[in-house]
This record gives sequence, C-alpha cells and structure tokens, in this order.
Amino acid sequence: MNQPRTIYLFVNGIATWPGNFTNWNKRAVTFTHTRTENRAEAFEYFCTPLTRPFREDERAKHFARALRDYSSAGWQIVCVGHSNGCDVILDGLRRADWPKVETIHLVCGACEADFNRNLLNRALENNRVGKVFVYCAEDDWALPLANTAAGKLLGYGVLGLKGALRIDDRVKDRVGQMWWPRYGHSTCWQPDHFVSTMKYFFTGPIEGVRP
Repeated sequence: MNQPRTIYLFVNGIATWPGNFTNWNKRAVTFTHTRTENRAEAFEYFCTPLTRPFREDERAKHFARALRDYSSAGWQIVCVGHSNGCDVILDGLRRADWPKVETIHLVCGACEADFNRNLLNRALENNRVGKVFVYCAEDDWALPLANTAAGKLLGYGVLGLKGALRIDDRVKDRVGQMWWPRYGHSTCWQPDHFVSTMKYFFTGPIEGVRP
C-alpha cells in the first residue's frame, strides 16, 4: 500500500513581496523538493504593518481552500508559518472547519498565544491536529510592537513573544516550544541559519544535511 503523500504549506508574514525567489517560503519550497521526498507550496501575499487587517479574512479564505483541496485528495498536511503567517494558518484552519493536519509549526507567531482562544487545545484533543511546535526568538524586535495598544488594535497576537499559554494538560505532550537565544524576528531565515531551521520541520532524512 502506498504511503500518503505529504504537502508542506509555507506561509510568510507581512512586508513580503510575492514571487521574490529570496523569500524564505520560496526557498523552503525549493529545499523541500530538492532535499526530501515531500512536496511543498508557498502561500504568498503582501501587506504592510498597517494594512494587515483589511484583507486578512480573504487570505484566510484562500488558505482554507487549499487546506480543503489537499485534505480531500488524501494528502498529509504540514503547516509552517512565520509571524502573521501563523495567524493566516489558524484563521484558515477555522474557516476550513479544521481538516486533519499532521503538524503545525508556528515561528515567531504574531497570532493568539492562548491555546483556548486560538482553539488549538480543542483541535489537538479532537485529533484534528497531531502536533504543534512553537518557536520564539529571545531578541525579537517586532512582537513587542505587536504587544502595544496600537498593535492589538491592528489585530496582532504575541505567541512568539510570550510562548504558548494555557495549554491543556490533556494535550501538552503534543506541544513543543523552543526559544532561540540571540535571534531576532527573522534571524532563523538568514543564510547562516536557514538549513538548521528547516531541519525542525522534517522528521525524515534530509538529502545532503547531516542529522
């Protein structure tokens, strides 16, 4: 029997020009296709820090459609988001009525930190999500701004600043958290760190990368 195919959906944050081959999620797709047996897609959009609220629902709707399409076709789904991309992922999952997702990786997330409010406790308990991993940067400069009154008014969350909050005891063994010392908001995507960051998202062998 053939093993289910796995699709990685990489979602960027704000101020990212779609189509730029240097974007971290475009590079992540190339990495996935050239070094693993999986497949990947970059979910791209552009907004500024101030225009983020105006089309967030539309972005979630488009992401939800991709989730439903891959789920109905029998693909195993892994979601990886950075900054506001984490919010797009969570909003899209809710809009798609939580199709089965193997793993969610939330990197420096500008999304809701409370696992009751963002519904991840419920999704984990109901086995709609297999595992969740949260990555935080100790020297993040962007998320303290999201934690201001203006940032909250614009709809930003602070998962990457505070870490995951109120994880239900029944699912805490399926939630992982790590803090990068001396990392800023996007340090993990810089050339010197890109490969080591990508290794966190894959459980199998990676071609040309030492374990």
